[in-house]
Amino acid sequence: MKKLLLGVILTITLTTTVYGASYIFNDANSTLYVNGSKVNCNPVTYNNTTYLPLRTVAETLGAEVGYNNTTKQIDINTVNTQKLAESCVMLFSEKGTEGHQGSGVYIDYGKILSCDHVTNGNTKHFTSDKLDLTLDKSNSTLDASILDSPNKDIKPVKIGDSDEVKVGDKVILITSPKGEKNKITYANVLERYPNGEKEILLWGKIDNGSSGGACFNMQGELVGILANGLDGSDLCAMIPINDIRKEL
Repeated sequence: MKKLLLGVILTITLTTTVYGASYIFNDANSTLYVNGSKVNCNPVTYNNTTYLPLRTVAETLGAEVGYNNTTKQIDINTVNTQKLAESCVMLFSEKGTEGHQGSGVYIDYGKILSCDHVTNGNTKHFTSDKLDLTLDKSNSTLDASILDSPNKDIKPVKIGDSDEVKVGDKVILITSPKGEKNKITYANVLERYPNGEKEILLWGKIDNGSSGGACFNMQGELVGILANGLDGSDLCAMIPINDIRKEL
């Protein structure tokens, strides 16, 4: 995530690089080119400085722009969350007439990570597109499990380092709450390992079906999965990916 203010001094042509892409602003005809393609924008000149529309430039470069009306903060996220969502799934796990709906994420080719309380004790596992899965391994103490998928073509996500997650960090959540596949939301890290538990506490509301959902840092790396939410609050718990890698 980067915060960005773009300003161009009049009477010059500026060439620079943002997010790995080149942009050129020519004040003579008020045109903006991104990677050689013309982009429509409406520059504003103030005190002999020309300012480019932040959202136009950022979104043209593939970034997501968010605005918090309470804090008056503009956030620019360079992570392609839609691309991350392609590696996430909605899961169903059943035994007889009972079952659970949860979430999962591909951590390797043909391997889906989810929560043990979603999968354990059930005999049938499948995704929302009816892809049959088999339980590979699970750890009830950690509340994590790995499922084998016959689809070996889905690209797994990049694994991050959950030890680097700090209080105050923002994380990206991709979950399937209440049957809504791969919903993208955000949360903030509140506390690491509260009361000695193997969880990281997040401030971010989740609904039923989010268990096993992916938690990414702002570089798009998987740093954990959602374990549960606390009833009546916006608190939820994340199982750190480093602990999962040690145990599974």
